[in-house]
Amino acid sequence: MGKGRHTEDELYHFLFNTSSDILAIQNFHHEILDVNEEGLKKIGYQASEVLGQPISKIQKKYSLEELEGITQKLMEKGEAKFESLFLCKDGSELPVEVIAKVIAYKGAKAVYTQSRDVSELKESQQKLALQQQASLKIFSALDGIVYVSDPFSFEILFANQELIDSLGVEQSIIGKKCYQVMQGLDSPCSFCTNPIIFNNKKNDSYVWEFQNKQNNHWYRCYDRVIEWFNGKNVRLELAVDITEEKERRLQIEDLNLHLKSIVDSPKDYALFRLKIDLQTNNAEVLMISDSIIHLFGISPQEKNTFASWFENVHPKDIKTVFREIYRNLKPPFKHQMKFRIVHPERGIRYFKLEATGIAYRQEAELLEYSNGFIIDITDSVLATQALKESEERYQLATAASESGIWDWKLKDNSVFYSDQWKGLLGYQAHELGNEFSTWEDLLHPDDKERMINTVQAFLEKPKNFFIEEFRMKHKDETYRWIHNKAAAVLDKNANVIRMFGAHTDITKEKKTIDHLIKSKEDYKQLFEQAHDAILTFNPEDEVILEANKAACEVYGYSYQEFVGSSITNFSKNPKKGKLRIDQTQKDGVYTNFETTQYHKDGRELHFEINASLINYQGNKAILSINRNITERKKVELALIDSEANLMSVLESSQDAIWSVDREFKLLTINSKFRNEFHYNYGVKLNKGNCILDFVSKETADLWKSRYLRVFSGESVVEIDQFEIDHKPYYFEITINPIVYGQHISGASVVSKDVSERERTQQLLLIAKNQAEENNRMKSYFLANMSHEIRTPMNGIMGFADLLKEEDLSEKEKGLYISVIERSGGKMLRLINNIIDISRIESGQMNVDYSEVNVNELLYFQYAFFSPEAERNGLELKLETPNIGELNIWSDSTKIADIFTNLIKNSIKYTKEGQISFGYSILGKTIKFFVKDTGIGISEPKQKLIFERFVQAEKVDNKVTEGAGLGLSITKAYVELLGGSIELKSCKHKGTEFIFTLPIKGKLKN
Repeated sequence: MGKGRHTEDELYHFLFNTSSDILAIQNFHHEILDVNEEGLKKIGYQASEVLGQPISKIQKKYSLEELEGITQKLMEKGEAKFESLFLCKDGSELPVEVIAKVIAYKGAKAVYTQSRDVSELKESQQKLALQQQASLKIFSALDGIVYVSDPFSFEILFANQELIDSLGVEQSIIGKKCYQVMQGLDSPCSFCTNPIIFNNKKNDSYVWEFQNKQNNHWYRCYDRVIEWFNGKNVRLELAVDITEEKERRLQIEDLNLHLKSIVDSPKDYALFRLKIDLQTNNAEVLMISDSIIHLFGISPQEKNTFASWFENVHPKDIKTVFREIYRNLKPPFKHQMKFRIVHPERGIRYFKLEATGIAYRQEAELLEYSNGFIIDITDSVLATQALKESEERYQLATAASESGIWDWKLKDNSVFYSDQWKGLLGYQAHELGNEFSTWEDLLHPDDKERMINTVQAFLEKPKNFFIEEFRMKHKDETYRWIHNKAAAVLDKNANVIRMFGAHTDITKEKKTIDHLIKSKEDYKQLFEQAHDAILTFNPEDEVILEANKAACEVYGYSYQEFVGSSITNFSKNPKKGKLRIDQTQKDGVYTNFETTQYHKDGRELHFEINASLINYQGNKAILSINRNITERKKVELALIDSEANLMSVLESSQDAIWSVDREFKLLTINSKFRNEFHYNYGVKLNKGNCILDFVSKETADLWKSRYLRVFSGESVVEIDQFEIDHKPYYFEITINPIVYGQHISGASVVSKDVSERERTQQLLLIAKNQAEENNRMKSYFLANMSHEIRTPMNGIMGFADLLKEEDLSEKEKGLYISVIERSGGKMLRLINNIIDISRIESGQMNVDYSEVNVNELLYFQYAFFSPEAERNGLELKLETPNIGELNIWSDSTKIADIFTNLIKNSIKYTKEGQISFGYSILGKTIKFFVKDTGIGISEPKQKLIFERFVQAEKVDNKVTEGAGLGLSITKAYVELLGGSIELKSCKHKGTEFIFTLPIKGKLKN
């Protein structure tokens, strides 16, 4: 309908068929009598498919009890409100809020329903609930004590498990006072930070430190005000245990700073000159514009290194770039390529490089001097892509649109009619020509002159849109009503050079309008029964002419207060409102804009408004349909605040934190993880990125398997190990599902550096194993000592008793005394060994340095052990170099004890053959040895020989006398003298002990 031509009857028709809600009328048998156009579009049906059908065809089926309840409300109150689901033709469901009223329809009572699409509100509420759950999940996973408390009652609203574990409090602390739980006080803390954070206009985190008297631990606290899920402001505290680092405070650097721009000029290109060695392919930068720093996002130090220019090349372009560079290092030395740079601040940028080189030989070098430029072509590339996409969209829109598209170029009078345009009139594409006369010839005779004049008037004085309705002849000889909407392209002189528009068949709508005009009384009720506030006002003085019941309820005014008052009374921005009124008068409509207005009591209300210019009682007026979206705005703002609070907490954490949806796309990410990922992979992550796209296939497969486990309902805790600078680092990865209702919608991840904890646990494990081994060996040693002490003591005590007998001969007495002396000697050696071990263990064993005659000391050992060797059928040999006397500076007693222990050991374990010992000179060291042909020691047991509390005989599973301390003492003596000892042995072939000592002072030969 043309602007300003509405009749009063048409106004009510306009309300019914232009409402964005689903309007329907049904009888008390639940049969559909009428549905508005917008409703049919939303559920995907034609009117013929639903009229006369039961309401259950398009709306959720109700139980008998539910239907009786709704009917009872309608009969008692004349109105009922409830939520329902529309069943769309494509099988989808549309959630709606329904207002049902009893009206008079064609002389009988009927039910009028207005159903509002609340899918966006439901989705926002679901997102808010999901965000709340994600917040609590992340609060629980944060490294540190996290709790939330009411600033007035001091009651704890939330506390994570670490608070309970760290302070040793009971599990059920929700609702208790924070000062009682945290400090053990009976009244609020004197140092409470509530006054500080609640008076902080910037709402920054307040950072402070304190020592908890409950466990004497120091904590660094991050306090801030957040909006809790009930809409109230509460106190959030994250407390990190800093007891171990109290003496060395770490200043946290802002890892989210971008590289500072040091570009001297805002050029979008850079000139360069290179000298290239064609034999080695090395390139030297002779000249480069400073703008390369800004263009490529590199540092000033990197600009003079050719290879550094391409460090930020897009991963998919790296091979191409370097292949082109080296392929062009040959005649005719022309370089030209396009590539992308992943700029650290500006994202992906497109560049073109062109260069020309001149090659010549300089002495033995074959060189090329290459001059060229690099230019940022991002805008050109994006414009080309946008044009291509636009053309594709145009083609798709033309093909998919139900409207007929036409395009008229006035310069050559050429016209394009889409296949749909011709199809509206029943023709195939080839049956109508693309000429302007085609449209003229098909016009209804009664409309032809009017439309040609209207087109001419528009060309002479163009407006924003060319909107008209007329009739065109169909192939079946009938006429169809066409709604035309077009826009014009003007040249610099404001002349129309091109028009583009769309034809829509509105024949059915026209018939419906005729029918609705006849049913004026039935639809007149729509104005009053509409759920949205509807106002009619004078656009000149802005005085309200008409208001429906919903407007009075929403704004809080009575009908008498409304009519005759100005709309500026409740407008928050009257100037902006006036501009919209002017625009509505100019264009005829002003749709889907949001604004803020006031309730009578001063409350702010948010509306979504559709305004149209109408004819009201013979004068121009504006019909404004105001939809109250205040609740939706609150939910949206709550969601925004919740996300802001969540990000504030995430940024306060020293752990890397992120979350993904079921397609592995990032939902949240803190700076810690973003910067670590950029450091490791060279990519700055943002929300919506698929995190698996930027890592190796092996890493992607690992993480994908973890996410899939979580999506199946499992919580995953893993320890990942990395090696940095040849040092192992450990990270505890905790992944939990994000659950909304009964659906897992994603996963939250916390990566915590536990390197120190892992290293400490490893050291503790080693220490524990060592302690257990020492305890085992000591137990064995004590058992062995008991046996070794008991044996000589039994000999001493037994033969001492025998000496008491009076009739002993002198020979018998001498024999008994000899046994007692030998037993006493054994016990004395055992006690001396134990004392030596104790001194070695406590570090009290001293070294008495003096001049030692090596040959004399070894000759004494030879003379001392020769008789014992002969008694055992063994040959004892002394082997020394032929250098005469050899004097060194050392401890002669300890060297003698070393040889005594080794030679006695060889005699003990050698049944036949020989034992040889001696030395040789190796530079500034002396190499001593004791070698036998005894039973030998198996390789697995050789490492235990020198262990304290381990008996050599026990290692070889052979029970012999002795405490098993000799070799342990021997090793300790060698190390006290600054040397080392080792052995070579083969089972059943013999053993050789070798020890070296340093020569201190001058050798005397």
